[in-house]
Parts: sequence; structure tokens; C-alpha cells
Amino acid sequence: MRKFGKILVALVLMLGLGLLVGCSCEKEKEQEKVLEGITVTPASLTLDSSDIQVLEVKPVPADAELPSVEFISSDSRIASVGKDGKVMGLRAGTAEITVKVGEFTKKVTVTVNPVMPTSLTLSKEEVTLKVGEKIAITYKVEPQDTTDQVAAFASDDEAIATVSAEGEIEAVAEGETVVKVSLGGLEEEVAVTVIPADILPASVRIKPLESNDLVVGETLQLEGFILPADAVQDAFVWASSDEAVATVSAEGLVTALAAGEVEISLSLKNYPDVPAAKVTINCYVPLPERIRVNGPDKIVVIEGELYEYIVSFEPEGTYTDVTWSVDDETKATIDPATGKVTALAPGPLTITATSTALAALKASKMIIVEAYVAPEVTVEGKTSIGVGLNAVYKATVKGNYLGPNVTWSVSDEAVLSIDGAGNVTGLAAGTANVIAASVDDPEVKGMLEVTVIDVGENLNVLIKAGVEDDGGTTEYDGVTYYNGINALPNLTDVAPLLRDGSKIFVLAGEYASNPITITAKNVSLIGPNAGISAVDGARVPEAKISGKITLDGADNFTMDGFHIVDKSPIRSTSGLNKLTIKNNHFDYVGAEGGGGEGVIFLHAAADAIEYHDVLLQGNLLEENSTGGPGFRGLRARNVVNLTILDNKFIGFYEPVRIEATGGVGTWNAARTNEGSGAGLGGKVLIQGNVTENVGEYPLFFGRVTADEFDILHNTINLNAASQYSYGTMMFTNIQKGPEGVQRTYNIKYNNFMFSGGWHGLRIDSSECLKENLIIDIQWNKWLTEHNFYPDTPDEDGLGNFHEDYVISRFYTGYQPEDPEQYPIYVANNFYQSKPEDYMFTNIRRDKTSYFLNEAEFDYYRGVQLGAAEEFKVFYDSDELYEGETLQLRATKDGVTYASSADAVATVDAAGLVTAVAAGDVNITATLGTDEVVVALKVLSLVEWDKTIGLVDPALAGEKGDPVVVGEKTYHVGYNAFKDLELMMAAAQANQTITVLPGAYDKAIEIKTNGLTLVGPLADKDPTVAANQADFADPAKAAQIQEQMYVLADNITIKGFSFNGPSRVQFFKKQSNFVFEYNYVDNPTYTKPTILFKEGFQGTNEAITDNVGGGFIHGGGNAMSDYMINFRIERNLFKNVADTVVYLCMPENLEFNHNILDTYDIVGLRLDFGSTYGTYNIKNNTFKNGELFGFYSRGYGTAPGSTMNIEGNVFDNVGNNGKGYVFDPALTRIAPSAVAVRNYKETGDATFSIKNNDFLQCAMALSMRNNYASTITFTFTSEVKYNAFINTAAPEFYQRTRYATDTEATNPNDTLFDYNFFGSSETVKVEPTVAQLQGAKEGSNANNFDTYAALVAARP
Repeated sequence: MRKFGKILVALVLMLGLGLLVGCSCEKEKEQEKVLEGITVTPASLTLDSSDIQVLEVKPVPADAELPSVEFISSDSRIASVGKDGKVMGLRAGTAEITVKVGEFTKKVTVTVNPVMPTSLTLSKEEVTLKVGEKIAITYKVEPQDTTDQVAAFASDDEAIATVSAEGEIEAVAEGETVVKVSLGGLEEEVAVTVIPADILPASVRIKPLESNDLVVGETLQLEGFILPADAVQDAFVWASSDEAVATVSAEGLVTALAAGEVEISLSLKNYPDVPAAKVTINCYVPLPERIRVNGPDKIVVIEGELYEYIVSFEPEGTYTDVTWSVDDETKATIDPATGKVTALAPGPLTITATSTALAALKASKMIIVEAYVAPEVTVEGKTSIGVGLNAVYKATVKGNYLGPNVTWSVSDEAVLSIDGAGNVTGLAAGTANVIAASVDDPEVKGMLEVTVIDVGENLNVLIKAGVEDDGGTTEYDGVTYYNGINALPNLTDVAPLLRDGSKIFVLAGEYASNPITITAKNVSLIGPNAGISAVDGARVPEAKISGKITLDGADNFTMDGFHIVDKSPIRSTSGLNKLTIKNNHFDYVGAEGGGGEGVIFLHAAADAIEYHDVLLQGNLLEENSTGGPGFRGLRARNVVNLTILDNKFIGFYEPVRIEATGGVGTWNAARTNEGSGAGLGGKVLIQGNVTENVGEYPLFFGRVTADEFDILHNTINLNAASQYSYGTMMFTNIQKGPEGVQRTYNIKYNNFMFSGGWHGLRIDSSECLKENLIIDIQWNKWLTEHNFYPDTPDEDGLGNFHEDYVISRFYTGYQPEDPEQYPIYVANNFYQSKPEDYMFTNIRRDKTSYFLNEAEFDYYRGVQLGAAEEFKVFYDSDELYEGETLQLRATKDGVTYASSADAVATVDAAGLVTAVAAGDVNITATLGTDEVVVALKVLSLVEWDKTIGLVDPALAGEKGDPVVVGEKTYHVGYNAFKDLELMMAAAQANQTITVLPGAYDKAIEIKTNGLTLVGPLADKDPTVAANQADFADPAKAAQIQEQMYVLADNITIKGFSFNGPSRVQFFKKQSNFVFEYNYVDNPTYTKPTILFKEGFQGTNEAITDNVGGGFIHGGGNAMSDYMINFRIERNLFKNVADTVVYLCMPENLEFNHNILDTYDIVGLRLDFGSTYGTYNIKNNTFKNGELFGFYSRGYGTAPGSTMNIEGNVFDNVGNNGKGYVFDPALTRIAPSAVAVRNYKETGDATFSIKNNDFLQCAMALSMRNNYASTITFTFTSEVKYNAFINTAAPEFYQRTRYATDTEATNPNDTLFDYNFFGSSETVKVEPTVAQLQGAKEGSNANNFDTYAALVAARP
């Protein structure tokens, strides 16, 4: 009813004001009336706390002019009053509101009712105490703002237990009673049971043993106990009567050392009069628990040969005599006393040893009796080899006593040579034996006859699956190959056959695990698809090979026509002169070196190592691994002359990466002019290639020294959903080149398509000027889906977050004074949207020469490439509104134009169409006998209200149809749409847009200033539990389920639900953003994976979570891109697997009355630079946060900043610290409720941390200066009226600093006072100096004893 009354009063005021305005014109005609007095209604008020009622002031007489009204409260602690006459009750009491209008004054008495308690909760409902013991009872009152919060305590029977006024119960005598606690008409009870005091021990006993026998070397645990059982317990004292026989530990553990009896006694340490207890232990040496038979596992039937067996005992130190037997005396006999065996016949045999002391104690061993085997050596290997070729031979040794090792020799060293490992080389045509002799008995030997064949001038090798080394031949292409010599079944053995100029012909088939190193020059590896493109050719059955091909000095190597499956299959580290890789299909299944290598890996480790004349043509390279990032198609260093022609790269992180030597293994090193060597030099042609599903830069050139560079006719797709999708192409460190020589790099006729990435093209032209380098970028097509990636590393050290999200970025670290000297020139490209200046950096650009019509661009690019000119007419739309114009663009001069209906649309001689009235019209363009007809539709203009908008998923009707919602009329297609995306495209400045319930699953870009988006629940507070079901109900809420990009100023978003992959992001300098009364639950957008490298303490310095992410993310491109006057209030954020709110460069912020429940990383993060202002973080709840509640970075860099962190609750924050631990050196910040890093730099700054509750947090406050100790600061920080309860860290506050800091450079300047520190709400803890590291001298003079006392005293 109160709320209805307030609305009624407001309506009355509005109606009155409206009538006054409506009559203003008439009043001007009347004579002005003199004000004789005022009336104020109501004359008095009675309010509850937080109630609001408006005072209505009227002039006397009623038609007199009412000047400005002043409202004054006599006690603003009891009741406050606003300029608009709204009175709010604050706390119980009476205040007087004075209303002044000029000389007239009225007073209104306001009575605020006291807040009565509704519930009283005790810390304990029952206690048990011993006589003389005490315990304190605490209580909690609801609501928290109850006026009277002091309870009364009383005991029903003070003979049993008494209770103090503060609630401390003391046990007096055995019995039971009740303590009653009463407050404001409520009463609760504590049941008290008092039991007797302690009983003294009468005797001590040793627990009876199951056996008093103890084996020498073993232990026995004795247990003692005190009688009576409820007596006071005491420490036991154990003693041994003979420690040579047995010892006993202080815990009663007896260890037997030798055979004999020993007495163990037990007495009490503090009660020497109690008689000791004793027990006798018999220590003895036992028989073994088990025995084992040891000896050979097999014996041989040899006349006169004896084999001896022995026994071992377990455990050690035990012993018994044994007798020996066997289970089959037909196989062997055994001496019962000695265990010596004679073998008789082959077969299995069991030998048994039996204890003479205990027949059940025995052991057996199963052995094999073998027949005698005569010694023999056999030799296996090729029976024929070629002159100058190698083969490996294997020897097999047989015999009971012979090992496997042999020595090698040949019968004719003029025909064959052999080494100690059996490696044979053919020396001359002829026949010789390969001989292997046993090392154990050189007289035992074997041999194999080998024929050496001279293959003559044939340098080539044939690889055919399944070919046998049978001495036969295989015919291929009219040439005879000798099986096993130069016709082989795989590539494994081919390297020794190769000579300069060899060709390796590989027939169709599969060749697995065939690594090969090639050192010969001018070698060609030719597959069945040689000359047939792997991209689009008609391939014949493949030769599919795996295994690495390593090129070591193999100049002029060619590989043509294969299907290769392996990790980094083509490799070289030695440099090459001419390398040709053509028409191969590479299935790349991973990379060596942790993923940083590539399909073709040319690794120059020094400047002098170079790769000249490298050609990749017609290859299909597919990256099919599931590992981490780093896969490349071609990765090389120091390449001079490179041609990449008509290849296709699918799925790589970087299809092509060329860089220099000298430590440029990292991306930053490659781009910051580090390194040396050629990099990429000579003549470079990259033409006709296609990339798909690329994750980083499709083309990356880390150091460019090329004389000529052409990138032509390529289709570059960058479409991986990756945070690190940088762009389509990257040039870094283009070297200046020789003086007086102008080089031209052409990037022309390419199609650049990227659905993910920061920018299209990035070029670092170093110190190059137009006079020595022209980079001509023309006739390219740029296609993008406008993805945004602002959360990116500060790559160039300038504080830029690189959100270059639309077309391209041309970047150079060198900026000449004359912009006309920039070497990069851009013109005649196609873009999907109009190119803006901010999309280009440090270039020369013809701002008029570009295309937005793709068909028109395709036509003119075709003409550039030699296509015949045609007569065509291009235009940008086939619909116009009345009064609009449309320019027709003919491809040839001399065209005449005519309209089929001038009443609908006219056309002038230049082809400019003007829409006149609604209807259909044909515009005919004529050139000689040729005609082109353009069919257009003219639409009627509709009068519509540009101040309002409507989004309704159920909207129906034709464009222009009126739609009435409430008392407002909207028009379909003008200010009424079915989805937010269309509404945002048509939005008008300062428009209020009503959004009806529904699921909105399209990303939207808010580009129009002054928009207010009002959801259906804008009048409900989601922080109130009763309202949250409505926000979760899709039938009642407008649910935003995709990303929202805010690109305009003065934007308000109110009354929405956010779920699914939704997120709110900013990118440029923006101001006056309001986000209020919204409900955010479990947004599932992909969290960025940028490393969290902030110098935090603990073992894990780099967490792979991005603190700079955020559901609400505001991050500009430069240090001047401020987030100005943001207000985020009365929102509920829960289950956010990321930072909740991140604002970079905020200037003034209101962050109040929000609930942040269960989130990763940070609740609210502010990153500062040169910004300053007032920052209010008030009355929020931060709950279940992973690392931080509020986190500030770089605060205080400009004078006059004030940050108020007041009235917040931080509950269970920072307890999932990912390995972070307390740092006693105080050099690194720790997970905490409030964390401030770099919080002082150059100016005055004020922190006010007041009236907050820090509950069960890892730490309450952690502050760190990250700057040099030479800087001095002016800084003020006050921490007052806060509760620090049950924090998990060893300290409440940590003020970290560098070891070189002094009190002058980095002072202890945080004042703590009027706070409560406790392990609970009633148990006070006095903070030590260590627990308040860096607190200002004089802190903690006035701390409170209980939480309740603190709450009562809070201002």
C-alpha cells in the first residue's frame, strides 16, 4: 500500500506539473499573482525504516507562482529529504522537515517507527560443563537493523549455574538448569548440564597379552591404562629390566634384541605414588618361516657332470638342517645330504629340500633337464649385394654352453669387407663367404656365400612393396633392377645406395616406418603421382610413406608425387641449395620439438646456414593432430628465393612461417628486430595457394630482406575460433635494403577471409621509406564476420589491446615526419563495410578507391587480369524510400538512362535515381544497341516516433504496419522488429527501446548513442530472492543469449536476463554506460586463455586464466580510451566462470548494491592508467570468489582520485588460490577480498575501506607497489568500522613492497581503527604486527570487542 501511495503522489505531482505547463500560454496573458504563503501536505508523517513519501508543496493563492522549494531535515540520521521532497525513514526517532519557500516556512514532523526483532538465534542451544568451567553464549538478531539489539540473560537456578549480563555461563554445582535469553519480546533457552570435576588415578595397568613370547628382532606394542577409567589421564613411563635382551620406547614399543627373559614396567609421570605395572617377555630365536631352493634352472644330460643346489632361509637369522630329494629319479638323482644332482634324461624335474626339525617346512624348485645340443652358428642376410653397396648380416648361435656373441670375417677381402657389427660392403664382382665365429668357442662358426654384382652406371633405386631378395630382377620403365640390391621393399635401406644424381622411384603401396637420411646431391624421390597436383589433380594409386626424410647437405633435392603421414616428415638443419617439394599429400599428425616445427622444417641454427631456391608446388598439407598449438606447414629460417605455388594448407596454426636466426624462436623476438641472417631474402613468389581453418597467421614472415616479393591470387582463410587468431598475414622487420634501390612488394588479387582474428594484415616495415620500398596492396578482397577479440596481450609495449576487428592493420614501429613517405600503399580493395581511418595505421591510402559491391569488384579485378570489358550496371540496393536517391554505375561511358515511370522514380543523365512515390519502376541503361534493365521498388515513407522502439519475437505484419503496445504506437520495420539485431541496425539516437520476453540468441552491436534498452523486468530488483524466479522464466524475461558489443555512449541496459554465451563488451573510449536491474546466470561464452602473469605469490606464477576477461569487459585500444561515468547497480551475477566485471581505464564509477555469487578469478577488476575520479564500490556482496573480490591495478596515477569501498560483504573469497601461499618476504600480492596492485605511482590518492564484512576470506586486504623505490608518493588510506572474521590466512592485511623500498619511498600509510577482528562474531582476536603488515603507526587504538558492538557503532 505504501508503494501504491508513493506512485499516486508522484502521479499527482506529474499531473500538476503537466497542467501548469499546459496552461503556461494562458497564464502569460493573466496578471502575475503575489505569493501569500504555502501549504504542505501531509502535515506530519509516520514511516518505517526505508519507507519513502513525497511532501506536496502548493502556493497560496493556488494560482500564484511557486519559486524554488528548499527542504531541510533536522536530523538526517533519522529521516532524509531530497530536493524533490522525497522523505525517507532511516532509523527510529523523530525529526522535523523544514520546508522553505522564500520567506515562508512550514514544518512537518516525521516519526520513524523502531525496527522490532523478528528472530533471535543463539550460538548454542545446550551445553555441558564441569564444575568451575565457563562458556560464552552469543546471539544473532534479525533483521540486522533492529533498533534494540541488547539481550537479557537469566539463569533458572543460580545454585547450579550463573550467567553474566554479557552471556557468560559459569558451572557452580552438579545438576541441570536453563539459561533464558530475551530481547524485544522474543525469548530463547540454553539447556545447561553441570557434571563433577576430575577424578585422580588410583592405579595403572598393562593390557593383557595374547602371548608373552617375542621373536628376536621383532617388536611388540604394549598398551597401558589408568583406573578408574574416568580418572585424570597422565603421561606413561616405560622401562626395561635388561636392555641387552629387550628395549622399550616411550610409547611402549618393545624390541627383542637377544634370547632371554626381560621385565617391562609401566609407571605414571606425575603420580609417582601409584604402583608400577609389570609384565615379563620371553625373547627367542625362531625357526625359519620358509626356505628357498637355489641353483640352475636347467641342467644338461652330460655323463659325469654334477649340479649343486643350496637352500636359503627367510627371514634372515633363522636356520634348519634339510634333506634333499627329487620327484623323478629317472630324470636325475640327488645326494640327500649335499644337494648335488646328476642328470639322466630330458624332461621336467622337481627338487625338494625338507627341514629336519619340522617336516612341514619344505621348499621345491622346478627345473628342466635338457638333452645335449651340439654347438652351431648360422649366418643370415642378403645373398647378393652391389659393388659399393652395404648390407647387414645376422648370426644365430646354438649350443648349451654358447652365448649369442660372434666375431665376423670374410673369405675374400678383395670381394667383401665387414666390420664387427656384421656390416658388409661389396668391393668387386665375385663370390665370397661371410663368416661368424662364436666368441665362447671360436672353433664353432658358420658362413653364408654372397655374390657381389656390379650394377654399372645405373644410379637409380626402385622401391616396390613386397619385392623379395631372391637374386632375381625387376623391370621398371625399361630398366633392369636387381632384387635386394637396387630394387628394395622399403626406403629404410636406400640411403647407402644413393649417389649424386640418383633417382628413387617408389611404386604404389604402403611403406611404414621408413626413416631415411639423404646426403647425396641432386637426388629425386619420385612417386606414382609425380606431376599430378595433390590439390586438384586426378591422382592414381598413391605411394603412402611414413618416417622422416632428413636432408643433410642434399642440395637440389626433389620430392614429387607422394602421400606422406608422419610428424615433421621433411627436415634439414644443414642448409640446402635448391629444394623442390611438389604434388605431395601430407597428413601431418603432430610435430617434433613440442609442436613448434612443421611438415617441412628447415632449421638454420646459425646465420651462415641458408636455404636457397625453395619451391613448394601443388602440395596438399593437412594438420590432423589433436595436440596443442604450434603446428606449421612450412617453417624455415634464412630462406633465399622462395616459391610457394598452388598449394593448399588445411588446419595449421601457421601454414607458412619464415624467420631469421639469432634467437627469434618466439613471436615477440621475431617482430622486435631481434635476430640476424637472411630471414626471407632474394626473390619471393607466393601465388595461387589456399589456406583453411588456420589458427594464427596463415603467412608469417619474421625478418624480410627480399629484393622482390609477390603475394598474388591466394585465398587466405583465417577461420579458427581461437583467441590467438592474429590475422591473415604478418610481415615483421622488413629490412631497409641497399641505398638508392627501390624494391616493390606486391600483395594483389588475393581473397582474405577471416571469421576470427584481430586484424587482416599486419606489416612492420621497420625504417623503410617510400624511396626504398613500396608495398603495393591492391585488388584484394577482405571478408570478415566482425569478430571481436579485445583481450589480447600488449604486444608492442604501448598499452594497446589490438582489437582491430574489421578490416586490416598496417603497423610500423617507425614513423617518418612526412606521412607521404610511408612505404605501404592501399587502394582498389573490396571491403564488406566502409573502411574507416582507425582501421589503418601508418600507411598511404587512396580513401576514394575501394569497393563495397562484391560483384562490381570482381568485374573490375577481372578486367585488371585481362578479362574482356563488358557493359554492366552496378548499384547497391533495389529498394528506395520516397525522396531517397540511388547511383547507378555503368562500366562504360556514353550510357543513357530512362525511367519506365517518372511518377515512381526519375533518373538523370549521370544515372542518379530519385524515388518519387511508392511503386515499381524499371530504369533502362542503354549503350548503342545494348540495354541493361534495373528493376527497383520505391517504398512509402511512414511517420513514426523515433524516440521509442519495440522488440517483440512474436511481431507480425508488413513493413510500416502500426503496432500498439500499451499506449504507444510502433511501426513494423521502422521502430518495431522481431529481434534485437535488426532493432540495433535501425536504432535512432536517444531512443528508448522496449524489449518483450523471449530468447535473443544473436550477437548485437550497439552503435547508436543514447539508447535505453528496457527489458520486461526493469521494475524488479534481481538481488531480491523473490524476484529471481521471474528472471529465470523465459516466458517473463528477455533472455540475452549471445554477445552484446557496446560501441556508443550514453547506453542503458535494464531489466534483462543473460545466459548462454552472452557477454557485454566495450572497445573504444565510452561514457555514461548504465547496467542495472539485470540477472546474469552461468554465461557460457568462451573464456580467453591469456596467461595471468601479475606477479602473484606462490609456486604458480602463470595461471592459464585471463583476469582481464570479464562478463562485462571494457577495454580500449589505447591509454586514452577511458570508460567514463559507468554505473553498474542492483544486478545479480552468479555462476560466472570468469572475472565478472573488468574495466580498463575507468574514470568515475558507481558499482553498488550488486550480488556476485560464485565466480572465477575476480569479482570486479579495474585497470588504471592516467585516469582518475571517484569510485564508489558500495553495498555489494562478493561470495564464493576464486581469487579476489575487488582487484585494482595501477590505481592512483593521477591526482585527486578517491575510492570508497564501503558497506560490502566479502564471503569466502580467495580460498581457491591455485597454489598461492603466504609470502613472508611480502614481495607479491596474495588472493584476497580486496587487492590493490601498483596502487600508488605519481599522485594523491585516497582509499576509504569502511563498514565492510570480511568473512572466511583467504585474506582481507593485500596491497602491492610494483614500481621502483626511487618514486615517492602522497597517499591516504583508512580502514575503519570493518569486521574481519575467521580469515584463513595468517594475516588480515598484507602491505607488500620491494626489498629496496624504505619508509620514505613506500611508507606504511594505511590506518586501521574502529574495526572488529575475531574468530567468530563474539570471540575477539587481537591482530599482531605480522597480521597487519604495513599498518600505519597508531592503528587499532579503538577496536571493538564484538561484532554486534561494531555494527551498532557504524556511521
